[in-house]
Amino acid sequence: MGELVLTRRRGHEPVVLSAVDGSVIFTLRPAGDLPLVLDGGTVRVGVEATPTRCDPHAPAESKRTFDVALAVSLGDGPPLTVQTRPQPADLPLLQQLVLDLCR
Repeated sequence: MGELVLTRRRGHEPVVLSAVDGSVIFTLRPAGDLPLVLDGGTVRVGVEATPTRCDPHAPAESKRTFDVALAVSLGDGPPLTVQTRPQPADLPLLQQLVLDLCR
C-alpha cells in the first residue's frame, strides 16, 4: 500500500480526482472512493499497486515504468489525463517492488 499526495499550487476552483490508472507495469487502485474533491491544501489517497505486466519485455522496454496517469478536472470542466511521477527518493523502493512482484 502506498500513498498518492495531491497538493493544490494555485487557483480557487475545486480539483476533482476521478480516476487513478497506473503504468505499463502497475495497476493502481485507490483505497477509498472516487471522485475526490481537492478544495485547497493537500489530500492524501491510499493506493494499492499490483503488477499488470511482468513478461520480460514489459520492464525491459518500459520508458515510463513509474509514470502514473490520473484523471482530474478543474471545477465543472471535463476530465483531463495528467501524468505524475513518484519522488526520486521513492524510485528505488518501486524498482525493488517490480523485481519482487515480477519474479
